[in-house]
Amino acid sequence: MLTWEEQNLIEQAVYPAYTEAAYGEMRRRLAAALTPGALVLDAGSGPGTWLLRRHRADIEVVGLDLFRPDPLPSHQYAIGSLDAIPYRDALFDLVLCYDVIEHLARPAQTFAEFWRVLKPGGLLVVKTPNLAGPSTLAAAVLPHAAHVAVHRGLGTREGSVFPTLFRCNTRAALAARMMAAGFVSEALYTVDETAGYFAFVPWSYALALRYSRLLARPALAGLRSGLIGFFRKPALAPSPNDGTMKRPFGS
Repeated sequence: MLTWEEQNLIEQAVYPAYTEAAYGEMRRRLAAALTPGALVLDAGSGPGTWLLRRHRADIEVVGLDLFRPDPLPSHQYAIGSLDAIPYRDALFDLVLCYDVIEHLARPAQTFAEFWRVLKPGGLLVVKTPNLAGPSTLAAAVLPHAAHVAVHRGLGTREGSVFPTLFRCNTRAALAARMMAAGFVSEALYTVDETAGYFAFVPWSYALALRYSRLLARPALAGLRSGLIGFFRKPALAPSPNDGTMKRPFGS
């Protein structure tokens, strides 16, 4: 596995705009949305999603995952299912769900829960693989054991690689699911981060960067490996009327 410094040197030589192309818009939109004092649910967080680290001084983060994180995050966290989020209605300003929804067996239930725990006007941010991309399609046909082996080579912790189901991993499917859940789409676009899965040795990383550089062409946007979406709960969203309430935050 290449170090971050080694990856950066190769990026500068082969595709200097790689990080900006993959994460720039997401970072800017998050920065605009994460106002001081915002309460954020990091859904399926593990030890904490890296995109939130630079904002930690201004916001309050709550992590939620099925298992006890290792290493433990410095912020608050809970153990529970995204199908039944253990927090009260209309609590969070923003929900971030990063590389999680491809694993969901019941995405409609999870999206309904995201809608429930967001405040009116709150924002849901998701990042997930794009099943229309060749690299994701290739991954979809590989057995789970192959995924585990690849992630082991990339330094991923044992036990943190889960089966992928891809129930809503095209632009059309994700947009339709979010609309059905009551969200309004603010942005839904593709990015390519294929190179991150080939950071074993310099030549494989350089080759993957050239592939990502090719997909930077607008005509090839549909073939990129990832989907990023920003979905808003309407400010005048009706209150849940089923009479059920989850436990309040902090209780």
